[in-house]
Amino acid sequence: MRYLFDSQFYEKNTFLNVPGFSIHYEIELISKAGMSNTEILKSGSVNPARYFGEEEEWGVIKAGASADFVLVQGNRLEDLATLKNPIMVVMKGRFMIEMRLKSN
Repeated sequence: MRYLFDSQFYEKNTFLNVPGFSIHYEIELISKAGMSNTEILKSGSVNPARYFGEEEEWGVIKAGASADFVLVQGNRLEDLATLKNPIMVVMKGRFMIEMRLKSN
C-alpha cells in the first residue's frame, strides 16, 4: 500500500472516487484481497498517524487527541459493512447523530 501512496496513484485518479461510496468499495476490495478487518481499520487510523509522526494526536481516542471516529451498531472487526450505517460520527469535536447524517 505504501508504494501506491508514494507513487501519487491516488492523486492522479481522484476523478474515480465518489465521496461516501468509494471508501466502502475500497474496503470491500481490500478485504477480498485478504487483508484482515483489523488491518483495514488500522490503515485508516493508526497507520497514517504513524506515517506522519502524529501517533499521539491521530488514530487514538484519548483526552486531548484529535479524535474523528464513527460509532456503529455491531462489531466492525467482525463485519466491516457496519461502517455503512453509522449511528454517530464525531468529527473535529462535533457530534452528528444518525438522523442528521441521513438528512445531509
